[in-house]
Amino acid sequence: MRVTPTKKLAKRAKLNIFMFVEIAIAFASMAFAFSYLDLIRSGAADFITEEIIYLSIIFAFTALLVTALGITGMQLIMVLHRRSEIGLHRAVGATGLDIMRLILKDTLLLILSPALVGVGVGIWISLLFSIVNTGLETHIDFVFILKITLSLLLFTFLCGLVPAIKAIRMDPAVVLSKHVAVVKKPVSKRPLRKIATIAFYSMIALIFVACIFVNHSLEAAYQDDVVNSSGPPPATTQRVPAFSFVNGEGKVISSDSLHYKSYCLLIGAVDCPGNSIMLNELSKHVAAGLLESTDIYAIHIDSPIGASIDAIEKYLRENNFSVAAYIDYEKSTEWAFNVSSLPALYIINEDGIITARFLGWSEYEMEYLRDSLLKRNTD
Repeated sequence: MRVTPTKKLAKRAKLNIFMFVEIAIAFASMAFAFSYLDLIRSGAADFITEEIIYLSIIFAFTALLVTALGITGMQLIMVLHRRSEIGLHRAVGATGLDIMRLILKDTLLLILSPALVGVGVGIWISLLFSIVNTGLETHIDFVFILKITLSLLLFTFLCGLVPAIKAIRMDPAVVLSKHVAVVKKPVSKRPLRKIATIAFYSMIALIFVACIFVNHSLEAAYQDDVVNSSGPPPATTQRVPAFSFVNGEGKVISSDSLHYKSYCLLIGAVDCPGNSIMLNELSKHVAAGLLESTDIYAIHIDSPIGASIDAIEKYLRENNFSVAAYIDYEKSTEWAFNVSSLPALYIINEDGIITARFLGWSEYEMEYLRDSLLKRNTD
């Protein structure tokens, strides 16, 4: 069956798009991992943050390995297509170093554009994570740029090394010989490319399985280290620290005014996805009769976009959350509770003692919250 030029172009375009996306994903994951490495070195990362960083490093390494196989395969095919040109270069006096420089330059041109796009996406994702989770602090500086540049050059060298050696070992006399039917000789069916494709989808499957295991480990961490620990934020059995905030009418509400009252204190932000999940869970408990809406104080700290009390009321109303709107302009609550991750939920009894706390959210915490409220209502 004869392949038309149009089909050849379409097939080549499809291959180029696939390779572009693959390289971009690999470098995006690498940039994301690099931006958080300083947290691990400094010891500032908590267990959950370390799990996220380690998972991104594993994903980046696997993606780079699979992508390297694909690029090496494509460059080997390119060497076969350009063997006459390479043979001519060798015949007129080009050295092995000249040929290697030629192949590495072509490899760099293939990698550069998608790599830059991937790095940009990785930086954007890391900055987004820093906004929605204050436990993650990204570091984009000169050292980060230097790491990315050196990684790009090393990756290019490794991808182009095997094709360059293949090109250097070509005998110009044989390649240019009239007895070698260069044009009629069939080209490889891209065995390395097929292997790389299979490996790429295998990588996605492995990452999916890894996420399941990491999720189970995070659930255990929440139970042992987050819900019942006595870390820097106030923990269970401790007295609630002094705090104050204002409601929509400008009325100041403080910890002193809430004495002799059992209540839930939720510290979050409009732009925090976990905050929506926690508010939705609290609204379910209000509907089930486990909570009164007046027992919930959902305090929104001033967000990066400068949320106003009107914006927060609109946010709660549009999402049908059964809580009132409050905002902590002075960040008194955030400082009092040493909030390092959002949302942070505290259940406080009539004596001002914290009976349960939740830093972040998980499926385990949702169950723990329901059990805590059931126990609170039966006591």
